[in-house]
Amino acid sequence: MPIRHLVAPAVALLAALALPAVAQDAPAAFAGGRVIPVDAPEIDEGYVLVHEGRVISVGEGEPPATHRGEDVVIIDTTGKVVMPGLVDTHSHIGGIGAADASGPIQPGVRVYDSINVRSSGFRRGRARGRTTRNSNPRAGPHA
Repeated sequence: MPIRHLVAPAVALLAALALPAVAQDAPAAFAGGRVIPVDAPEIDEGYVLVHEGRVISVGEGEPPATHRGEDVVIIDTTGKVVMPGLVDTHSHIGGIGAADASGPIQPGVRVYDSINVRSSGFRRGRARGRTTRNSNPRAGPHA
């Protein structure tokens, strides 16, 4: 299956996983889909068990019915792909600028002040599976 067919389902699952993680009361298992773990072979029909914003276990077949005495909420991922979020170690998302290149060190300038939080790049990055990113400033006009 071409990778472009995997991106949308993976992003949808990541979004579903990320939203309830803040106030997740019960453990949840994303089960039935193709699982791509970080450091193990792919699992055709597996599960990812998540509780309190953390991945508890990844496995093949059916997820456990309970975790720490609590019933596990099953989220059907049949026909979808579950995989880790992507970390972008170099991006310019947010239109970040930094100073005017008049000197190599400009301690009074903060990149934080120039981030455009309404930039469509944030939405596009999230849609492509990025969950973490490092924002780098663009060089000034004379760099």
